[in-house]
Amino acid sequence: MVQRTDVLLAVQAALLGAVPRALRAVTCGWTDGVVIRFMFDGEVDPANEKDMQAVAAQVASELSGEKVTPDIISVDYPGDLKAHGLEGWAYMRRESIAFKPLRETRV
Repeated sequence: MVQRTDVLLAVQAALLGAVPRALRAVTCGWTDGVVIRFMFDGEVDPANEKDMQAVAAQVASELSGEKVTPDIISVDYPGDLKAHGLEGWAYMRRESIAFKPLRETRV
């Protein structure tokens, strides 16, 4: 059985240099084979889908003997990412939130 740290490190290493702007998060499951869920903002561009399949293939290569299944979905901002989460998170982009200054600046 594959270990949590092995999956997360393999996914994070495979994502280096491969994260497109529209990718909101990547979550993984490893209980029954390895599932990598890529969550995009908006419609998934075919080039991005191909890149994420390549990421999954690289993970499969690293975790020899394990079945790796990519799951590429759209979760539009500000949709709840956690509702689609699996056992662990490998990546989550920083997303803008409305904020109120701690104190007003007087001019």
